[in-house]
Amino acid sequence: MNKNMQDAYVSIINLDFDNAIEKIEIEKKIDNKIILLHENYIDVFKVFVFDQKKYYEQLNLNKSTRLDVLEKIKENTSPYFLYTKAEIHLQSAYCHIKFNNYTKAVFDIVSSYNYLLENKKMYPEFILNDKCINLIKILLSNVPKDYSWTLDLFFSDFDIDSSILQIENILNNDSLSIFHTEILFFMTIFQSKFTNNKQQLTFYLDKIGDNYKTNLLLNYTSVLILKKLGNNNLCIDVLNNRPKNNSIPFYYLDYLHGLSYLYNLELSNAKYYFEFFVNNFRGRNFIKSAYFHLACIEYLNNNENKMNIFLANLRDYGNTFINKDKIALKHSANLSSYNKFLLRARFLYDGAYYQRALDELNKIDKEINFFSNVNMISEYWYRKARILQKLESSSNEIVSLFKKSIASKSIVSTHFQPMSALQIALIYELKKDYNNSKVFFDKCLEYKSYDYEKSIRKQAKEGLKRIANI
Repeated sequence: MNKNMQDAYVSIINLDFDNAIEKIEIEKKIDNKIILLHENYIDVFKVFVFDQKKYYEQLNLNKSTRLDVLEKIKENTSPYFLYTKAEIHLQSAYCHIKFNNYTKAVFDIVSSYNYLLENKKMYPEFILNDKCINLIKILLSNVPKDYSWTLDLFFSDFDIDSSILQIENILNNDSLSIFHTEILFFMTIFQSKFTNNKQQLTFYLDKIGDNYKTNLLLNYTSVLILKKLGNNNLCIDVLNNRPKNNSIPFYYLDYLHGLSYLYNLELSNAKYYFEFFVNNFRGRNFIKSAYFHLACIEYLNNNENKMNIFLANLRDYGNTFINKDKIALKHSANLSSYNKFLLRARFLYDGAYYQRALDELNKIDKEINFFSNVNMISEYWYRKARILQKLESSSNEIVSLFKKSIASKSIVSTHFQPMSALQIALIYELKKDYNNSKVFFDKCLEYKSYDYEKSIRKQAKEGLKRIANI
């Protein structure tokens, strides 16, 4: 890859597509085929940043054209030839997973992997082969089990921990620093859902350093990591210092900015960013969620008229492809009767302000009528138990509170009772009380049709497998 194409790649990673395209046009004049990969990068980041189906469909069309061009090349002695084919397939797989098209994702993962293995045989010292091979193995964790039988044929011996270690070695290799932003971005997207390894997350954060101030992808990556680490104040600081000199806007960061302020109960700042998001973003997801949070802000501000306007917008705009939007639509029906102390406690808990959340819950104890509301009692006991877990209180007290949540007879189907059962099972498992652990893993699986059901049931089933042979 020549200097001009390296500069184009850096511009793409900085989301400065205008500058990148200028450099790509220069290379077109000398028929440099690496431009096909760079153009594909642009299409992929448009899919992630804009979150619109038209960009996803355009990527699929352009991908076919690019691969056809590469297929017509009969002989090529550059390691970038097969690598480019592999990357185009791998980047398409990222986007297929984002759009839940797992059949196509599996096809592209396998195609990419085969090209990389072939390239590795021909050019064993070409380190970018290893970058992609290990990213593929990490990506596999995002493919549902329904499709895993196909992948098992090709990846029977894959070890995600080994792949993460090899990726970290690449991140420690300064000669490959040009690729670090891309790796950190995709690693975080596909790992943040399942990794709770604080040491690993802190390593990624250290690698980013202050670069979140100059690169939007790293700003986003930093926020995802900080939320996982429970540092909401630093999330706000990072978002306040995001770069402004990009050729394309990244409006999802405004949604995250609003959320971060809301978690600290800075309602006016939160409202500003949520409104900016819904007024500018044209993507598929988080619209209903943003309107729900705007309605919550007006509810906490005792402004019923504005709350109802935002609730009407929630019903009229956005989609329900993702959990956050589904839950926003579901919970919007009962917002006007929701306890405000409980709502504030929920936001503070999500921001990892645990003592402040507990203080809000303790104010509920003075409300005479609260405990006659059967739909909120389960959440109250669940929320208090979760907060005390974070504050490292007595496990006996925590189990007692979770059991109160389970015993509450809520009319509305929520995740608080199954999640309480799951948490009790995990506590007993840590204590090596496997009989009681099994009882509550089984109890968790008795519940049906609630928020986050797939994730909670998966954890319960995995727990039963862990203790089955002990």
